Amino acid sequence: MVISRPLLGQEEANARYLLSAGAAAAGGSSAETAQLCAEILHDGVRLELMRENARRAGRPRAAEEIAAELLAFAGARLASRSA
Repeated sequence: MVISRPLLGQEEANARYLLSAGAAAAGGSSAETAQLCAEILHDGVRLELMRENARRAGRPRAAEEIAAELLAFAGARLASRSA
């Protein structure tokens, strides 16, 4: 992933995380980002390293885990109110 101008707030935090994990590279202007993409795509070693870093950093079921925790919390709160 090449990140160029992430949105303020959560996207900035996501970008910092991916950059620190080595799963992304920081682009700049449109031309700089395009050049960086081309460099990465032509550097098989770097591309594979970024893929591996992305696999390690990823949490593919994170949304489901968060939803389950929220439902459990809400259920516990409702149960405590009716007791």
